[in-house]
This record gives sequence, C-alpha cells and structure tokens, in this order.
Amino acid sequence: MAKNKLNELEVNAPLNESLANSSDNSTKTKKDNKKDGKPGFFKRIGKVFKEMFSELKKVTWPTWKVAAASLLTVIVVVVVFLVVIMGFDSLASWLLGLLTGTN
Repeated sequence: MAKNKLNELEVNAPLNESLANSSDNSTKTKKDNKKDGKPGFFKRIGKVFKEMFSELKKVTWPTWKVAAASLLTVIVVVVVFLVVIMGFDSLASWLLGLLTGTN
C-alpha cells in the first residue's frame, strides 16, 4: 500500500510542477512579457522591410532583349486570339441574322 502511494506521488509530481509553472506565467505583466518575448511592433516592421530589400537585391532582372522578345510573343498571341474571337463573333452574328431574317 505504501509503495502504491509512493508511485502515485512520483507520477503526479511532473503534473503538479507543470501546474505550478503555468500559474506563475499567468501572473506576468505586459512589461515582463516584453523583456522575455518578441521585439516591439516597429522593430518587427523594420525587420520585414530589411528582409524585403535584401531579397530584392537577389532578383535578376531580364535584359532588354529578353523583355522585348516576351513582349512580342504576348502581342502575337493577343492578335491571334483577337482574330479567332472576331471570326466566331462574325459567324454567330451571320447565323443569328439567318435565323431572324434580318440579313
């Protein structure tokens, strides 16, 4: 019986310690949390901007030749789709005219 009580105390000891620690943490003030925790709002914002500019320095921008080739490709694709859509629109308009007799 005494051995069971001893085992029960050993098993519950970590639980009791964690409960005691959690109650200590709840009594901390905001001032204490600032000392222990994360830096202030403006320091975090400054860090974000510093990291952003650091990443922007690593960006490799395309040369004028590559940018011009990409622009030309985009213009050609847009013109091709424009012609295709205008063709379908004209065909649909012609068919609708035949159905309604407004040709």
